[in-house]
Amino acid sequence: MANENLDIDSKTAEELYEWYLDDKLIINRRYQRKLVWSLEEKTALISSMTQQSTRVNDIS
Repeated sequence: MANENLDIDSKTAEELYEWYLDDKLIINRRYQRKLVWSLEEKTALISSMTQQSTRVNDIS
């Protein structure tokens, strides 16, 4: 069955990136939206992710 490997747990950006590097996450660009984020929005997203990661590491 095609759905047997579905996982509904949330994943970190690091986990998704590792999946991508291991060819477990397949990105088909035909189904991706066109470039809709400005450079400022992309920068803000990455900054928020790195700040969140830093806060989690400080707590550990």
